[in-house]
Amino acid sequence: MKTIAVIGPDAHLVENIAARLVRCRALAGGGPKDRPDGVVAVAPGWEESAGEIVSAVVGNQGGVLVYTPGEWPAGPGVHVCPVERDFLDEGDLEQLQGWVDELWVDRVAWQAGAARADVERAERVKIWVRLQAQRVASQIIGTPQLNTPTDDEPAPERQAAGWSAGDVSSHRGRGEGDADDGVGTPIPRDTREYVHWAHERFVSRMRIAVLRQGVLFPHVDVTPPDVAGIGEPGAGVSGRAGAALVGAVGAVALGLGVGLGVGRVLGAPVPGLVLGVMLGLAVVVLRGRMSKRGAAEVHRERVHRVLREHWAVLAGEIVARMQIPRVAAGDVAEVRR
Repeated sequence: MKTIAVIGPDAHLVENIAARLVRCRALAGGGPKDRPDGVVAVAPGWEESAGEIVSAVVGNQGGVLVYTPGEWPAGPGVHVCPVERDFLDEGDLEQLQGWVDELWVDRVAWQAGAARADVERAERVKIWVRLQAQRVASQIIGTPQLNTPTDDEPAPERQAAGWSAGDVSSHRGRGEGDADDGVGTPIPRDTREYVHWAHERFVSRMRIAVLRQGVLFPHVDVTPPDVAGIGEPGAGVSGRAGAALVGAVGAVALGLGVGLGVGRVLGAPVPGLVLGVMLGLAVVVLRGRMSKRGAAEVHRERVHRVLREHWAVLAGEIVARMQIPRVAAGDVAEVRR
Protein backbone atom coordinates (compact mmCIF):
# COMPACT_ATOMS: atom_id res chain seq x y z
CA MET A 1 0.00 0.00 0.00
CA LYS A 2 1.32 3.42 -0.94
CA THR A 3 2.19 5.94 1.74
CA ILE A 4 0.86 9.50 1.50
CA ALA A 5 2.06 12.27 3.81
CA VAL A 6 -0.55 14.94 4.57
CA ILE A 7 0.92 18.23 5.80
CA GLY A 8 -0.43 21.71 6.55
CA PRO A 9 -0.56 24.51 9.13
CA ASP A 10 -3.78 23.23 10.78
CA ALA A 11 -2.83 19.97 12.52
CA HIS A 12 -6.45 19.09 13.42
CA LEU A 13 -7.64 19.58 9.81
CA VAL A 14 -4.67 17.59 8.51
CA GLU A 15 -5.52 14.67 10.81
CA ASN A 16 -9.18 14.69 9.72
CA ILE A 17 -8.25 14.70 6.02
CA ALA A 18 -5.68 11.93 6.51
CA ALA A 19 -8.28 9.81 8.31
CA ARG A 20 -10.69 10.16 5.38
CA LEU A 21 -8.26 9.02 2.69
CA VAL A 22 -8.59 5.35 1.63
CA ARG A 23 -6.60 2.90 -0.53
CA CYS A 24 -3.41 4.26 0.97
CA ARG A 25 -1.58 4.73 4.27
CA ALA A 26 -2.10 8.42 5.05
CA LEU A 27 0.29 9.90 7.61
CA ALA A 28 -0.72 13.22 9.16
CA GLY A 29 2.38 15.38 9.36
CA GLY A 30 4.55 12.76 7.67
CA GLY A 31 8.07 13.71 6.68
CA PRO A 32 11.02 12.45 4.62
CA LYS A 33 11.88 9.89 7.31
CA ASP A 34 8.60 8.09 6.49
CA ARG A 35 9.63 7.76 2.84
CA PRO A 36 6.18 8.67 1.49
CA ASP A 37 5.21 7.91 -2.10
CA GLY A 38 3.42 11.28 -2.31
CA VAL A 39 2.65 14.44 -0.34
CA VAL A 40 -0.63 16.31 0.01
CA ALA A 41 -0.23 19.91 1.20
CA VAL A 42 -3.39 21.31 2.82
CA ALA A 43 -3.18 25.10 2.43
CA PRO A 44 -5.88 27.72 3.16
CA GLY A 45 -4.43 29.89 0.41
CA TRP A 46 -1.28 31.15 -1.22
CA GLU A 47 1.35 32.63 1.05
CA GLU A 48 5.01 33.13 0.41
CA SER A 49 6.00 30.91 3.32
CA ALA A 50 3.61 28.19 2.16
CA GLY A 51 5.00 28.48 -1.36
CA GLU A 52 8.54 27.97 -0.04
CA ILE A 53 7.46 24.83 1.83
CA VAL A 54 5.75 23.46 -1.30
CA SER A 55 8.87 24.19 -3.39
CA ALA A 56 11.01 22.35 -0.83
CA VAL A 57 8.69 19.34 -0.97
CA VAL A 58 8.83 19.34 -4.77
CA GLY A 59 12.62 19.42 -4.61
CA ASN A 60 12.65 16.42 -2.28
CA GLN A 61 9.77 14.34 -3.64
CA GLY A 62 9.57 15.49 -7.25
CA GLY A 63 5.95 16.56 -6.90
CA VAL A 64 3.22 17.65 -4.48
CA LEU A 65 -0.57 17.87 -4.51
CA VAL A 66 -1.88 21.17 -3.07
CA TYR A 67 -5.38 20.91 -1.57
CA THR A 68 -6.55 24.52 -1.37
CA PRO A 69 -9.69 26.61 -1.85
CA GLY A 70 -7.82 29.54 -3.30
CA GLU A 71 -5.57 30.23 -6.27
CA TRP A 72 -2.13 28.66 -6.39
CA PRO A 73 0.61 29.56 -8.86
CA ALA A 74 1.51 26.81 -11.29
CA GLY A 75 4.98 25.33 -11.25
CA PRO A 76 6.92 22.17 -12.14
CA GLY A 77 5.74 19.26 -10.03
CA VAL A 78 2.90 21.25 -8.43
CA HIS A 79 -0.60 19.79 -8.83
CA VAL A 80 -3.63 21.67 -7.48
CA CYS A 81 -6.83 20.03 -6.24
CA PRO A 82 -9.28 22.90 -5.73
CA VAL A 83 -11.65 22.89 -2.76
CA GLU A 84 -15.12 23.78 -4.09
CA ARG A 85 -17.11 23.80 -0.80
CA ASP A 86 -15.12 22.76 2.27
CA PHE A 87 -11.99 20.82 3.11
CA LEU A 88 -14.02 18.01 4.68
CA ASP A 89 -16.92 18.06 2.21
CA GLU A 90 -17.65 14.58 0.79
CA GLY A 91 -17.48 15.80 -2.79
CA ASP A 92 -14.21 17.63 -2.29
CA LEU A 93 -12.68 14.68 -0.43
CA GLU A 94 -13.79 12.34 -3.21
CA GLN A 95 -12.06 14.60 -5.73
CA LEU A 96 -8.93 14.63 -3.55
CA GLN A 97 -9.04 10.82 -3.37
CA GLY A 98 -9.18 10.66 -7.16
CA TRP A 99 -6.08 12.86 -7.44
CA VAL A 100 -4.22 10.67 -4.93
CA ASP A 101 -5.20 7.49 -6.79
CA GLU A 102 -4.08 8.93 -10.12
CA LEU A 103 -0.85 10.67 -9.15
CA TRP A 104 0.92 8.00 -7.13
CA VAL A 105 1.36 4.26 -7.18
CA ASP A 106 2.40 1.88 -4.46
CA ARG A 107 6.16 2.00 -4.92
CA VAL A 108 6.82 -1.26 -3.08
CA ALA A 109 4.07 -3.10 -4.97
CA TRP A 110 5.24 -1.64 -8.27
CA GLN A 111 8.82 -2.63 -7.52
CA ALA A 112 7.76 -6.16 -6.59
CA GLY A 113 5.68 -6.46 -9.77
CA ALA A 114 8.54 -5.13 -11.87
CA ALA A 115 10.94 -7.60 -10.24
CA ARG A 116 8.58 -10.49 -11.05
CA ALA A 117 8.26 -9.26 -14.61
CA ASP A 118 12.06 -9.10 -14.86
CA VAL A 119 12.39 -12.70 -13.68
CA GLU A 120 9.71 -13.92 -16.10
CA ARG A 121 11.24 -12.08 -19.04
CA ALA A 122 14.71 -13.38 -18.18
CA GLU A 123 13.39 -16.95 -18.16
CA ARG A 124 11.60 -16.44 -21.48
CA VAL A 125 14.72 -14.98 -23.07
CA LYS A 126 16.91 -17.84 -21.80
CA ILE A 127 14.48 -20.48 -23.04
CA TRP A 128 14.17 -18.74 -26.40
CA VAL A 129 17.94 -18.52 -26.84
CA ARG A 130 18.35 -22.23 -26.04
CA LEU A 131 15.61 -23.18 -28.52
CA GLN A 132 17.14 -20.88 -31.11
CA ALA A 133 20.52 -22.55 -30.61
CA GLN A 134 18.95 -25.96 -31.28
CA ARG A 135 17.16 -24.62 -34.35
CA VAL A 136 20.28 -22.99 -35.78
CA ALA A 137 22.34 -26.13 -35.16
CA SER A 138 19.74 -28.29 -36.91
CA GLN A 139 19.57 -25.93 -39.87
CA ILE A 140 23.34 -25.78 -40.32
CA ILE A 141 23.92 -29.51 -39.84
CA GLY A 142 20.87 -30.34 -41.95
CA THR A 143 22.36 -28.74 -45.09
CA PRO A 144 24.65 -30.44 -47.61
CA GLN A 145 28.12 -30.09 -46.27
CA LEU A 146 31.14 -32.28 -45.58
CA ASN A 147 32.24 -34.28 -48.67
CA THR A 148 29.04 -33.40 -50.49
CA PRO A 149 29.42 -33.69 -54.29
CA THR A 150 28.71 -30.66 -56.42
CA ASP A 151 25.87 -30.59 -58.92
CA ASP A 152 28.18 -31.27 -61.86
CA GLU A 153 29.43 -34.54 -60.36
CA PRO A 154 27.77 -37.73 -61.65
CA ALA A 155 25.05 -39.42 -59.62
CA PRO A 156 27.12 -42.52 -58.67
CA GLU A 157 29.77 -40.30 -57.02
CA ARG A 158 27.00 -38.43 -55.27
CA GLN A 159 25.67 -41.67 -53.88
CA ALA A 160 29.14 -42.85 -52.92
CA ALA A 161 29.58 -39.72 -50.80
CA GLY A 162 26.37 -40.53 -48.98
CA TRP A 163 24.13 -37.83 -50.42
CA SER A 164 21.11 -38.22 -52.64
CA ALA A 165 19.76 -35.77 -55.17
CA GLY A 166 17.12 -34.79 -52.60
CA ASP A 167 19.85 -33.85 -50.14
CA VAL A 168 21.40 -31.46 -52.64
CA SER A 169 18.06 -29.96 -53.66
CA SER A 170 17.12 -29.43 -50.00
CA HIS A 171 20.09 -27.07 -49.73
CA ARG A 172 18.46 -24.84 -52.33
CA GLY A 173 15.03 -25.04 -50.75
CA ARG A 174 15.65 -23.63 -47.29
CA GLY A 175 13.06 -21.27 -45.92
CA GLU A 176 13.14 -17.51 -45.70
CA GLY A 177 15.39 -16.15 -43.01
CA ASP A 178 18.05 -18.80 -43.42
CA ALA A 179 20.16 -16.93 -45.97
CA ASP A 180 23.04 -16.62 -43.54
CA ASP A 181 23.45 -20.41 -43.40
CA GLY A 182 25.99 -20.13 -46.14
CA VAL A 183 23.84 -20.03 -49.27
CA GLY A 184 25.89 -18.82 -52.17
CA THR A 185 29.22 -19.56 -50.48
CA PRO A 186 31.30 -22.64 -51.21
CA ILE A 187 30.93 -25.28 -48.49
CA PRO A 188 34.32 -26.75 -47.51
CA ARG A 189 34.75 -30.49 -47.94
CA ASP A 190 37.82 -30.71 -45.74
CA THR A 191 36.86 -31.72 -42.18
CA ARG A 192 38.69 -28.94 -40.36
CA GLU A 193 37.63 -26.25 -42.82
CA TYR A 194 34.03 -27.44 -42.68
CA VAL A 195 33.96 -27.34 -38.87
CA HIS A 196 35.28 -23.76 -38.92
CA TRP A 197 32.73 -22.88 -41.61
CA ALA A 198 29.79 -24.33 -39.65
CA HIS A 199 30.95 -22.94 -36.30
CA GLU A 200 31.38 -19.44 -37.72
CA ARG A 201 27.80 -19.48 -39.00
CA PHE A 202 26.47 -20.81 -35.72
CA VAL A 203 28.16 -18.07 -33.72
CA SER A 204 27.09 -15.30 -36.10
CA ARG A 205 23.46 -16.39 -36.02
CA MET A 206 23.52 -16.70 -32.23
CA ARG A 207 24.86 -13.15 -31.98
CA ILE A 208 21.90 -11.95 -34.03
CA ALA A 209 19.46 -14.04 -31.96
CA VAL A 210 20.71 -12.58 -28.69
CA LEU A 211 20.73 -9.01 -30.01
CA ARG A 212 17.13 -9.40 -31.20
CA GLN A 213 16.15 -9.89 -27.57
CA GLY A 214 17.67 -6.54 -26.64
CA VAL A 215 20.64 -8.18 -24.93
CA LEU A 216 24.34 -7.72 -25.63
CA PHE A 217 26.15 -10.86 -26.72
CA PRO A 218 28.24 -11.92 -23.71
CA HIS A 219 31.99 -12.48 -23.66
CA VAL A 220 32.36 -16.22 -24.22
CA ASP A 221 34.96 -18.43 -25.84
CA VAL A 222 33.88 -18.96 -29.46
CA THR A 223 36.84 -21.13 -30.48
CA PRO A 224 35.77 -23.91 -32.89
CA PRO A 225 35.86 -27.48 -31.57
CA ASP A 226 38.95 -29.61 -32.07
CA VAL A 227 38.34 -32.38 -34.60
CA ALA A 228 41.95 -33.46 -35.06
CA GLY A 229 41.14 -36.93 -33.76
CA ILE A 230 38.37 -37.54 -36.28
CA GLY A 231 40.43 -37.28 -39.44
CA GLU A 232 38.97 -37.58 -42.93
CA PRO A 233 36.47 -40.16 -44.28
CA GLY A 234 39.29 -42.06 -45.96
CA ALA A 235 41.21 -42.48 -42.71
CA GLY A 236 41.49 -46.10 -41.68
CA VAL A 237 40.78 -47.47 -45.14
CA SER A 238 44.25 -49.03 -45.39
CA GLY A 239 43.55 -51.03 -42.26
CA ARG A 240 40.51 -52.53 -43.94
CA ALA A 241 42.27 -53.22 -47.23
CA GLY A 242 42.86 -56.86 -46.37
CA ALA A 243 39.22 -57.51 -45.57
CA ALA A 244 38.14 -55.68 -48.71
CA LEU A 245 40.54 -57.75 -50.83
CA VAL A 246 39.21 -60.98 -49.36
CA GLY A 247 35.67 -59.82 -50.04
CA ALA A 248 36.55 -58.91 -53.60
CA VAL A 249 38.17 -62.30 -54.26
CA GLY A 250 35.11 -64.01 -52.78
CA ALA A 251 32.76 -61.98 -54.94
CA VAL A 252 34.73 -62.79 -58.10
CA ALA A 253 34.85 -66.45 -57.16
CA LEU A 254 31.12 -66.45 -56.55
CA GLY A 255 30.52 -64.82 -59.93
CA LEU A 256 32.75 -67.33 -61.68
CA GLY A 257 30.92 -70.19 -60.00
CA VAL A 258 27.54 -68.88 -61.04
CA GLY A 259 28.75 -68.18 -64.58
CA LEU A 260 30.31 -71.61 -65.03
CA GLY A 261 27.13 -73.23 -63.72
CA VAL A 262 25.01 -71.33 -66.18
CA GLY A 263 27.46 -72.15 -68.99
CA ARG A 264 27.29 -75.87 -68.31
CA VAL A 265 23.50 -75.82 -68.24
CA LEU A 266 23.42 -73.96 -71.56
CA GLY A 267 26.30 -75.91 -73.04
CA ALA A 268 28.41 -72.75 -73.57
CA PRO A 269 31.18 -72.61 -70.96
CA VAL A 270 33.05 -69.61 -72.44
CA PRO A 271 30.10 -67.19 -72.43
CA GLY A 272 29.27 -68.48 -68.97
CA LEU A 273 32.81 -67.73 -67.82
CA VAL A 274 32.60 -64.18 -69.22
CA LEU A 275 29.22 -63.69 -67.55
CA GLY A 276 30.65 -64.88 -64.25
CA VAL A 277 33.59 -62.46 -64.44
CA MET A 278 31.28 -59.55 -65.23
CA LEU A 279 28.96 -60.52 -62.38
CA GLY A 280 31.85 -60.74 -59.93
CA LEU A 281 33.22 -57.34 -60.94
CA ALA A 282 29.77 -55.78 -60.61
CA VAL A 283 29.51 -57.15 -57.08
CA VAL A 284 32.97 -55.77 -56.23
CA VAL A 285 32.10 -52.30 -57.55
CA LEU A 286 28.77 -52.27 -55.71
CA ARG A 287 30.34 -53.34 -52.43
CA GLY A 288 33.08 -50.72 -52.81
CA ARG A 289 30.57 -47.95 -53.32
CA MET A 290 28.47 -49.09 -50.39
CA SER A 291 31.57 -49.24 -48.18
CA LYS A 292 32.65 -45.75 -49.22
CA ARG A 293 29.20 -44.35 -48.60
CA GLY A 294 29.03 -46.02 -45.20
CA ALA A 295 32.42 -44.62 -44.21
CA ALA A 296 31.34 -41.12 -45.27
CA GLU A 297 28.13 -41.44 -43.25
CA VAL A 298 29.97 -42.58 -40.12
CA HIS A 299 32.49 -39.76 -40.48
CA ARG A 300 29.75 -37.20 -40.97
CA GLU A 301 27.91 -38.41 -37.87
CA ARG A 302 31.09 -38.11 -35.79
CA VAL A 303 31.71 -34.55 -36.95
CA HIS A 304 28.10 -33.57 -36.33
CA ARG A 305 28.13 -35.11 -32.86
CA VAL A 306 31.22 -33.09 -31.95
CA LEU A 307 29.61 -29.91 -33.28
CA ARG A 308 26.32 -30.47 -31.47
CA GLU A 309 28.04 -31.17 -28.16
CA HIS A 310 30.28 -28.13 -28.53
CA TRP A 311 27.37 -25.88 -29.51
CA ALA A 312 25.26 -27.14 -26.59
CA VAL A 313 28.02 -26.14 -24.17
CA LEU A 314 28.44 -22.79 -25.93
CA ALA A 315 24.70 -22.08 -25.77
CA GLY A 316 24.75 -22.83 -22.04
CA GLU A 317 27.60 -20.37 -21.51
CA ILE A 318 25.78 -17.71 -23.54
CA VAL A 319 22.62 -18.13 -21.47
CA ALA A 320 24.55 -18.13 -18.19
CA ARG A 321 26.50 -14.96 -18.99
CA MET A 322 23.78 -12.87 -20.63
CA GLN A 323 23.10 -9.58 -18.82
CA ILE A 324 19.37 -9.13 -19.43
CA PRO A 325 18.22 -5.52 -18.81
CA ARG A 326 15.90 -5.10 -15.83
CA VAL A 327 12.94 -2.80 -15.31
CA ALA A 328 13.16 -2.81 -11.50
CA ALA A 329 15.82 -0.28 -10.51
CA GLY A 330 16.85 -1.97 -7.28
CA ASP A 331 16.11 -4.59 -4.70
CA VAL A 332 12.62 -4.60 -3.21
CA ALA A 333 14.17 -4.94 0.24
CA GLU A 334 15.98 -1.65 -0.36
CA VAL A 335 12.68 0.09 -1.07
CA ARG A 336 11.09 -1.28 2.10
CA ARG A 337 13.78 0.18 4.37
